[in-house]
Amino acid sequence: REYESVREFMTSATLLAFVDLPFILLFIGVIGLVGGWLAVVPLTLVPLVILAGILLQRPLSRHINASMRESSQRQGLLVEALDGIETLKLNNAVNWVQRRWDGYTASVARSSIRVKNTSNIIICFSTAVQQLNTVLLVILGTYLIHSEDPHNRITMGALIAAVILSGRALAPHGQIASLATRFQQARLAMQGVNDIVRRPVERESQTHYLTVKDIQGEFRFSDVSFSYKPGLPDALCGLSLCIRPGERVGIIGSIGCGKSTLLKMIVGLYRQNRGQITLDGVA
Repeated sequence: REYESVREFMTSATLLAFVDLPFILLFIGVIGLVGGWLAVVPLTLVPLVILAGILLQRPLSRHINASMRESSQRQGLLVEALDGIETLKLNNAVNWVQRRWDGYTASVARSSIRVKNTSNIIICFSTAVQQLNTVLLVILGTYLIHSEDPHNRITMGALIAAVILSGRALAPHGQIASLATRFQQARLAMQGVNDIVRRPVERESQTHYLTVKDIQGEFRFSDVSFSYKPGLPDALCGLSLCIRPGERVGIIGSIGCGKSTLLKMIVGLYRQNRGQITLDGVA
């Protein structure tokens, strides 16, 4: 899901809004050439939109982070519940898990609403500034059209051109406001992806592994010992055995004697603390 968020952000059509950013100053400059003082209006309102977007980035990031964290906790609860469904039923804990699930679902919904509301504030403010820009241009342009100073006087065509160009100058901010939400989601998702990538891997890069093409199936344990954690008693201690190709071996014993541990070590799920395990003579 994190990768999908990053990919959606990188392929989003709203990224095209960044292409229009350099033209904002160009549009304002042209407004100054044809409309004179009319350029002051968009030149004042553009920083307001940018400032509002910057101020709302922190709460937006906080809400998105909370939403993703709670969604991850809910997903983890689901995986654990499915993995231990028999234990939950035996201990009559299904209702307890259901209540936790409902709590996480409600928290995710509340966080999503906060994200949506914060994003809507940015978008609505940007839209309001665009409308205010048109109103202020018309008001100021009316005075400039009837100005007695020939240096400040403009024509009706200059006013119309200024309104059109100022709309083009402020249009990218509406798309960038919606892009801010996706950017925060992609940034936090990228942090989650990087956290997974940085986790230790089972196959060490400096270790050279051999490929056995013709497997006969001889397993040999030589003085193998294994403990689940340092300081705990050994689950297997000094085990030595040989299972030859085609041989059928039954592993029996009381509960907790290490039968499952032995099988997991054979398939490589557990690594021994001491000793050596070989398959056809290859460790």
